[in-house]
Amino acid sequence: MLQIRNLEAYYGSSYIIQNISLNVGAKQGVALLGRNGAGKSTTLKSIMNVEPKVKGEIIFNESNISGKKPYHLARMGLGYVPEDRRIFADLTVADNLQIGQYGSKKRIEPYDIDEIMELFPLMEKFKNRKGGQLSGGEQQVVSIARTIMSKPKIVLLDEPTEGLAPIIVQSLRETIAKVIQELGIGILLAEQNINFSRNLTQYVYLMDQGRVIFEGTWEEFDRQPELKKKYIAV
Repeated sequence: MLQIRNLEAYYGSSYIIQNISLNVGAKQGVALLGRNGAGKSTTLKSIMNVEPKVKGEIIFNESNISGKKPYHLARMGLGYVPEDRRIFADLTVADNLQIGQYGSKKRIEPYDIDEIMELFPLMEKFKNRKGGQLSGGEQQVVSIARTIMSKPKIVLLDEPTEGLAPIIVQSLRETIAKVIQELGIGILLAEQNINFSRNLTQYVYLMDQGRVIFEGTWEEFDRQPELKKKYIAV
């Protein structure tokens, strides 16, 4: 459903993403692993056409989306949860969620607030709070739920566990797993947390210095323990 071919990305004259290719199938979970600075976030931003200058071919649902505006991509069914969450601090959780409805494709009815609360019951207790009053974990849940509001086919998740306590990470993993299973959404997950990624995905791409240096199943990844030690361990 999402195919990336020979992707290159630049910030000014800096060559960040160096000719990578990857695939995400319908309802498939794909992990994009690597240390900070490996190029994971830039890859997701390149797919969504935000910030970097991009070359290469990006196919989504059999259409070439290279160069399309982010709001067009959202309405085509490609969701994006950025690393910095971007919750509207002065709006309530319910208002933040309502904004997510505007990303839905014409002729596709977005979820309403009650439906999304059933999928994310954790939000019920703070739905009337303002975004700026939420903890980091609560903001991450709202950010993901807001993206789901428009009924995307694939969601790009950028470092969802960054800065969260382990107990919050576990709760977030369970919530995301439930939503993926119930809604049949594919995900491309950029992460450093291997255990979190393993529980949500079936296939792995490992990045280092803007290049993909491994791809395969988790079983194939586990058969090469030196990859974890060399490219992910801190």
